[in-house]
Amino acid sequence: MLNTMFICKVACAAFATVGIVEWLKNFLNFSNKKIWAYIMIPICIGCYLAAELLPVWVIGSLLTLGTVQISYQTLIQGFDSVIKNISRGSFNGGGHDTSDM
Repeated sequence: MLNTMFICKVACAAFATVGIVEWLKNFLNFSNKKIWAYIMIPICIGCYLAAELLPVWVIGSLLTLGTVQISYQTLIQGFDSVIKNISRGSFNGGGHDTSDM
């Protein structure tokens, strides 16, 4: 039977894993993208063990790293891209047609 605490630990470990892998991609560049699938396995195991066995500050730190990395990619880089597209006039975000103004 799955309990709530187990589900929370798995979700925390999964989120931390994604963030750590994305953070590592800033430093490592592999021509074969399948390598990231292999790297993810020990990171998953490590993150779950951190959630299960180590003090809460360890998984908290990993989650913070993951959240910062994913938030940076989503918010900062995403907004930067939108602003650059708007300034170039190539934003097709909807609204109204201004071609006849």
